Amino acid sequence: MHLLFHQTALGDFAVALPVLRAMAGRGEAAVVGPWSRIELASAMVPGVRGMDIEMFEFTRLHVPGGPSHLSPLVAKALAAAELIVSFITPDNGDWADNVRRLAPDAQLVCVPPKPPEDWADHASAYHAAVLDRAGVAGLSDPTPRVDLHKPDGPIVVHPGSGGLNKQWPAERFDALIDRLHDAQPDRPIRVIAGEAEADRWPQDLMERWVDKHHLTVTPTVTALLDAMRDAAVYLGNDAGPTHVAAQAGLPTIALFGPSSPHVWAPLGSRVTVLAPDTPADMDWLGVEPVERAVLAAIA
Repeated sequence: MHLLFHQTALGDFAVALPVLRAMAGRGEAAVVGPWSRIELASAMVPGVRGMDIEMFEFTRLHVPGGPSHLSPLVAKALAAAELIVSFITPDNGDWADNVRRLAPDAQLVCVPPKPPEDWADHASAYHAAVLDRAGVAGLSDPTPRVDLHKPDGPIVVHPGSGGLNKQWPAERFDALIDRLHDAQPDRPIRVIAGEAEADRWPQDLMERWVDKHHLTVTPTVTALLDAMRDAAVYLGNDAGPTHVAAQAGLPTIALFGPSSPHVWAPLGSRVTVLAPDTPADMDWLGVEPVERAVLAAIA
């Protein structure tokens, strides 16, 4: 049994999927994380099991001394574990000490989810390097196994982002969608947003996009994947859903500005990144280059 602990952002979890795929390729694997991550893992890596990280035993791992009793499910998983990869804490704290005590036969490797600032390669390469140094060589499988792409499907647009500074201006998305409607009048355009955007964006903007672009709010990972299904191309900011789209085999147009695509580009064989030569605000990017990239992806 191989266990992967993860509790950070959706995009960070998607970047860690190569590790999970490799773990599943070596035997039985399970994710210990929030249910949203478990849903994504199950969709992207068939056969992977999941355990809710909010279970009492797992929350107590952060406390000195840890849990004194384990449920049969957790006790069985820890007893069977050969390898535990954690993206949660460093390897020298209470959490790691408790895991080593409760699973003495397992090798524990703690992987920082974000590479150091001077790291120049992709974040997934950093994860693989940490594992290699720990003696777990080759624990990375970057090739997505899922393909939701349909050549004659809709254009899917997600204009939101967890970080406001990573969000292309809404009026440019609006103008782009009008242009895409003109260029592809017979192809539907599906606009989706998460609950964060629904709470953050002005109500009049949301209502206008519902009326004009059939905006759909996707409150769960399952809803997000359903909204992406059968897309001809996906367009989004440097955000979690964009990483998910790339891992789902979709031709993906990723818009970057302040963050480095060398480190954080979505992983997939059909990814096009639009980024400035040096980090910049998202208003660096005009509408025409994005329109060309979308139309090229569906040509």
